[in-house]
Amino acid sequence: MTTLAALAAALALAAAPAAPLPPPGLVDGPTAQALVKAGVTVVDVRTPAEYAGGHIPGAKLVPVDQIEARAAEVGPKERPVILYCRTGRRTAMARATLVRLGFTAVYDLQGLGNWPGPVVAGP
Repeated sequence: MTTLAALAAALALAAAPAAPLPPPGLVDGPTAQALVKAGVTVVDVRTPAEYAGGHIPGAKLVPVDQIEARAAEVGPKERPVILYCRTGRRTAMARATLVRLGFTAVYDLQGLGNWPGPVVAGP
């Protein structure tokens, strides 16, 4: 394959539409894992101590009581985001806040125990 043909093939793949995301709302572990693989931002809304005890790799820590003030750290409002906490109570509050602020694709994994992948400890 020529360099030009290889470049054209790479551009065609890059331009191919990504698989559609599921509708926002509650998601199970395998769906959350697929969303993460698709590049969706993951936000842990627990406390710093809980986060340090174990979190989804790459997750941002934005405690639920700070979600409104730190919403810009979650990312652009049109960018999909997955939230999780310990049981789902705090994610419900955080999700309601983000939706009220105009976030359009908020996914709720509820508790970290629903995550089927690895968990890492530390900050």
